[in-house]
Amino acid sequence: MSGKFDQLTEITPALRRYAYSLTGNQQRADDLVQDCLERALRKLRFKRASAPLRPWLFRMMRNIHIDTWRKGRREIDHSMKWVRSLPKLNARAIAASCRNLCA
Repeated sequence: MSGKFDQLTEITPALRRYAYSLTGNQQRADDLVQDCLERALRKLRFKRASAPLRPWLFRMMRNIHIDTWRKGRREIDHSMKWVRSLPKLNARAIAASCRNLCA
């Protein structure tokens, strides 16, 4: 396990650069690296010994990023449900109302 941990430590700077390229924000990138390393440590025993560690981690990070992005979109969609329940606005009716108010 110590060898795998050393490999994780060596790969971390590359993971940070990749995370920043995905998020464009250093704070989110650090959170993404932390989530990825935490998940990797939990799942390391399930990884095939013959599979290289680096591509496995980069794929895991990409998947975590996509999941986080999708979750954020769902939260925005749910918080905006009230907007969809509003009646459709008629631009001509609004313009006519404005003209009547201004007249």
